Amino acid sequence: MKFLIFANSCNPKLVDQTILHLQRIPGFRGCRRAQLSCKSFADGEPFVEILENVRGRDCILILNACRTAGRSVNDFTMEMYVLLDALWRAKANIFTVIMPYYPYARQDRRKGEITNRTAVTAQLFPRLLQCAADKLPHACIVEPHDQHVEGFCPFPVDIIPVLHLFIKPLSVLIPELEKASAASPDRGGYDRTTVVATLMQTPEGVSLINKRRLRPGESKAIQFTGDVHDHDVVTVDDMIDGAGSLVESVRILKEQGAKRVIACAVHGLLSGQALQRIMDCDVEKVIVTDTIEHRDEVLACPKIQVISVASLLASAIQILATGESVRDLGRPEL
Repeated sequence: MKFLIFANSCNPKLVDQTILHLQRIPGFRGCRRAQLSCKSFADGEPFVEILENVRGRDCILILNACRTAGRSVNDFTMEMYVLLDALWRAKANIFTVIMPYYPYARQDRRKGEITNRTAVTAQLFPRLLQCAADKLPHACIVEPHDQHVEGFCPFPVDIIPVLHLFIKPLSVLIPELEKASAASPDRGGYDRTTVVATLMQTPEGVSLINKRRLRPGESKAIQFTGDVHDHDVVTVDDMIDGAGSLVESVRILKEQGAKRVIACAVHGLLSGQALQRIMDCDVEKVIVTDTIEHRDEVLACPKIQVISVASLLASAIQILATGESVRDLGRPEL
């Protein structure tokens, strides 16, 4: 296989590590990062130039959009659209798009703080992706906010399983992992937490914290179902943004008698005062992946543990290229 790998300028370390893992797979040594220039005009408008001939060449895109120092998720998203348009106009053959973090999925229905006159960005975003590439053939997403988001996409979508990656670090933190309990931080995360509980091989049922969302990034627990008394408890979420929901979950679990609380979240956005809130609450450890490009202060935080998805993305590319199913990736690494 000799895929050309293109990426926007968000999270370049993850892209480089993914390509390195891919090149170690037999038959994929010919894959390489393509020559590309991503710059901006003085006002921030993105400028993308393909620096080699891609006409008819098989290309894979690794596209990410998350906030970094000085640039927003919107900046990187626009850069995605410009890159896709440039490749379409250069007659490249786009094989698939890998999206470690899928943005704009939280607005999946019309529900505002005061009215329901809001956008459904979960549909708007993939529609614009499709438009930029004229016709996007396929995409792979790592743990979107809601797996139903693929129903909004006008192109085929595969969800890359990632929750099994938490089992190895959890087994180090909790040597008798099968005796621990799992708790979902809200109703939307129940299925996600059930997957991790099954991989933990715990006989305990999954506890549920039922919350009422007050406004974006702020919620309050109103009901708890389950028994976590005198247990080590693992919570599982798709993302941690401002950490308000995490802090509320930890508070409830400790009130219910949990010995230790360890949180797992695929996407560690960790915006605003999130790090300080984590340090101030009773959570013992927060495990996140590197789908988000983490700031130095996140990497230095003693309560944060970052695990990599680079080898998982490389394996997903291998499986797709050989016509297999990405569901086969969802096995724990022990």
